Amino acid sequence: QHLKQKCRWVVRMEGTKFTNFYNLVYNRHPELFRATDYFFMLDDDITFENGVNDINKMFRTARRYHLRAAMPSFSHDSRLSWPITKHDTENGLVLAYTNFVEVNCPLISRDAMERLMDVFHPNLIGWGIDYLLVWANGMDKTRSFAVVHEIQVKNPQTVEKSGKVFRELKKSQEFSKRGALWQAWAKYVGAPVKFDHRVHAKVYRSEESSNGTISFPVVQFRRIPSISTFIRTLINIHENTNIGDVSVSKAPSPLTG
Repeated sequence: QHLKQKCRWVVRMEGTKFTNFYNLVYNRHPELFRATDYFFMLDDDITFENGVNDINKMFRTARRYHLRAAMPSFSHDSRLSWPITKHDTENGLVLAYTNFVEVNCPLISRDAMERLMDVFHPNLIGWGIDYLLVWANGMDKTRSFAVVHEIQVKNPQTVEKSGKVFRELKKSQEFSKRGALWQAWAKYVGAPVKFDHRVHAKVYRSEESSNGTISFPVVQFRRIPSISTFIRTLINIHENTNIGDVSVSKAPSPLTG
């Protein structure tokens, strides 16, 4: 009843969130799907440091940087599956462009969700959906996916629920088979079962902009780029950032040490 007072549409049903979304929203209510710009697919135990203000900020950030998918960073006391999702305390850091957004709290654009749903199978249970999302939307994209470090959430440790190990996913009859299900489906659609996580670049909030001084985007290269690479980089920054707002710093390549 409380949710009905806060939300325009509330549905209670068994199943996992992406399977329910696929069956109920994507297939049965395409009018709702078409009317929505972004979908925040949160696990029900994710808690935001600043509540609804951070949720709204996630939507604004995704729009501002034209992200296909993004996630908030995980606080240091969170249950952490992947180091790339851990909150980075670096001063002024807004977000990190990555090639991975974890399945437990992704904010996904309508276009990216449609691409995901086109290759989704309703038997998938958590495992592999985050890889499928990036693969379906372009593994070569370097400015489409991000971990937003301006926003922190807590993903509780499994032992924090009723003092014992407990996961909602375990209620699914196929839970124990989720790894095998993903491997079989990945092979069928031609997707990689797994790939290395990378940070492509980081965006910092300009200290000068807070004082009213115009600050231009800055790119730091580890090696001297070719003219064509340099021009492509400038074009990419122009299309994806607002002058006077942020500085963009290219992350060190894992191949250059």
